[in-house]
Amino acid sequence: MHEIEKIIEDKRSEFERISDTIWEYAEIGFNEYHSSKLLKEYLASEEFRIIDNCGNLETAFMAEYGEGKPVIAFLGEYDALEGLSQKAEEYEKVPVEGKTTGHGCGHNCLAGGAVAATIGLKEYVKHHHLRCTIRFYGCPAEENGSGKSVMVRNGAFDGVDITFTWHPDDLNLSVTHTSLANAKYSFEFFGRSAHAALNPDKGRSALDAVELMNIGANYLREHMSSDARVHYAVTNTGGLEPNVVQAYAQVVYLIRANTEKTVKELTKRIDKIAQGAALMTETKMEKKYIKSCANLIPNATLQQLLYQKMKEVESPKYTKEELQQATKWQATFEEEDDYLDTIANKYSGDEKKDILHHREEQLKTLILPYREDNEPSLASTDVGDVSRICPVGQIGAVTWVANTPLHSWQAVAQGQSTIAHKGLIYAGKVLAIAALEVITNPRIRQETLDEWERRKYLFINEA
Repeated sequence: MHEIEKIIEDKRSEFERISDTIWEYAEIGFNEYHSSKLLKEYLASEEFRIIDNCGNLETAFMAEYGEGKPVIAFLGEYDALEGLSQKAEEYEKVPVEGKTTGHGCGHNCLAGGAVAATIGLKEYVKHHHLRCTIRFYGCPAEENGSGKSVMVRNGAFDGVDITFTWHPDDLNLSVTHTSLANAKYSFEFFGRSAHAALNPDKGRSALDAVELMNIGANYLREHMSSDARVHYAVTNTGGLEPNVVQAYAQVVYLIRANTEKTVKELTKRIDKIAQGAALMTETKMEKKYIKSCANLIPNATLQQLLYQKMKEVESPKYTKEELQQATKWQATFEEEDDYLDTIANKYSGDEKKDILHHREEQLKTLILPYREDNEPSLASTDVGDVSRICPVGQIGAVTWVANTPLHSWQAVAQGQSTIAHKGLIYAGKVLAIAALEVITNPRIRQETLDEWERRKYLFINEA
């Protein structure tokens, strides 16, 4: 066992407690006051210097230990989602009374695992008198706010050499691929109210404008690149009475594509549709920016390093009771997903056979063979903005049973389980040991930075 693994094992109850407490708080983006306070107090007790309001965000912070180069950062997230209140370790949908939020994306585990990595590395560095700086970034509002994008724009990550992070998953993996860029806007329409029967000619319907905009966007789908995605939600219909012409309505759009350039181009087309809807209904339209994030600049050097460490660190073993739990949770899913078959088709030979061998596992013990994927992940993440500042390496680690839907009550229900605990501890060990390799191996560090410079040039040019 690596010395860092033992350090983390000795303190594992602390990291599990942090994760479970953040699960209980379940605070939505930019409101994670208790979660960030918990993390700051713990890291301060572990000899870290705390910088509040990092990037001019109230619930963001940076904790720092040591001095000199290299500067190694770990990313922590702790925001929950609205509408996902759920009791822990239940096998049916049971909301917590008086609560509307829940950790449906596992950010409580993400925070706990990132803290484990931070402390594991710090204790090793301290004991061996290594010169470096270790930073933990408390990052709010990954969901619906892209907090790291704001932090990047405000200089919070300046001076960082290399960053590590992870995400809860139902697979253990380290893959080199990019993500989708995105941008989010609200479109508000202002019309004129009137009685819908007595004098409809006097009314100018904002709700009609929203509907026409959505229809126009749906027709646009046929004429945009296949990688692009356009999502919308009507967030204000202007009222509940059908016999009133609605004078106000609002719709929110999320626009995704392979590159920031394509997102910007597609946004211009959506803007024209919104303007057309306002023109047709004789209403006024106002567009407001909500958030955006860049597509991730991948780094094969870091991802291969992380893959090697994933194989070296002892991966979780599951008890009979945990497997029984997995069976009960899987019984709640509406349909089985054959995603492992789809993934296996990207491989050949023994690697493909090995992946398919794990098809029936309810808790995946497989570490997905390393690969460089030319196709982007269909997800978006504000980690992409951090990758514009420095190289980023990230892994996925099992905290959920196979086929668990993201942003679901089932994901929330598993958030305090021993399965989740094992995943966050495993992730913390892998990240810390990989970070130590970067600190002590100048060649790996230089190869990482050289690759990042090459890729950054290509990504920034395409944007």
